[in-house]
Amino acid sequence: MVAISLADFRRSADSRHAAFVGDALSVGKAEGDQLVFEDTVYANLLHRHPPKLGSEAAALLQSGGSWIAAGLLVVDGGTHQARSGQCAVCPSWDARRARCLECGCFGLKLWLTSSRCTLGKW
Repeated sequence: MVAISLADFRRSADSRHAAFVGDALSVGKAEGDQLVFEDTVYANLLHRHPPKLGSEAAALLQSGGSWIAAGLLVVDGGTHQARSGQCAVCPSWDARRARCLECGCFGLKLWLTSSRCTLGKW
C-alpha cells in the first residue's frame, strides 16, 4: 500500500497534467488526510502521468542550488547504496527508464547530501 498525504498529493498533482488528479481520485481511497493506493495501481498511475518536463527541470535546478549552498558534499558509498535500495523497491521507481516517476530524478540526487526523497523514503 502507498499512502500519500493530501498536501504531498497536491504538490505532486501540480507537477503533472490535469488528467492525473481525476485518475488518481478514481483509483485511490481517501483515509483521513491521506490517499491510499495499492502499490501496483499507484505505479501504473505514475507511469501514465509522469512529471511535466518543466517541473523536472525546476526540481533539478532546486536540488543543484541546495547542493551548492550545502558545500557540494556527497554521501558515502554506504548511504548511496541504502538510498538506491530504497528507490529500487519503491513503486515510483521506473527501472526501465532509471528515474523516479514522483519527482523525476534520475539517480544523481542519491549522491547529494542536501537531497531528500520526495516521498520521505530517505
